[in-house]
Amino acid sequence: MKTFCKKTDHELIHLFIDGNLDALETLVLRHKDKLYTSILFLVKDKYLAEDIFQDVFIRIIDTMRSGRYTEEGKFLPWAMRIAVRSASRVYVASMTTPPVNSMP
Repeated sequence: MKTFCKKTDHELIHLFIDGNLDALETLVLRHKDKLYTSILFLVKDKYLAEDIFQDVFIRIIDTMRSGRYTEEGKFLPWAMRIAVRSASRVYVASMTTPPVNSMP
């Protein structure tokens, strides 16, 4: 994996699309702190942030594997948009879900 540390996100994405899982691991390790911290800031729940983080990377992986990743911008801002939108959806859902009242 050390050989991947100096590669750009663009190169890592193409290596991953070609089947190299070490490239994906490098990409995740490179950006996980920024993404996780942003999610945690929005949801303010460590366990929920971890779940959302995993969902975000599943969505990112699916998008790259399906060929829908368009490289119009850099990887991190794109991943950050996915993370913020996912966290926002969870927040809005929690605000619109009525609390469960216990029966008397």
